[in-house]
Amino acid sequence: MRCQHCGNARNEARETVPYVGPGPRVVELRDMHVKRCHVCTNMTIEVPEPSHLDTFIRRLGAEIDDPLPQLAYEMGHWCILPRRAH
Repeated sequence: MRCQHCGNARNEARETVPYVGPGPRVVELRDMHVKRCHVCTNMTIEVPEPSHLDTFIRRLGAEIDDPLPQLAYEMGHWCILPRRAH
């Protein structure tokens, strides 16, 4: 697959990435499909159902004052992931 910006090759991987949702509330999305160019800084993150994700973040933000947990898209739905031990 080629970069739409510069035409060079891109890597594809699954990564945990930051996402700025409504509010603005920043969450981490785990296991997202990411395409990165080898040469320029262009990258694409495939976020499934972004409108559902934003609604989910908005509702979580109304209920949680602490930093929001990591989220993942599993079995067709956005879900909260357990906090990882450091």
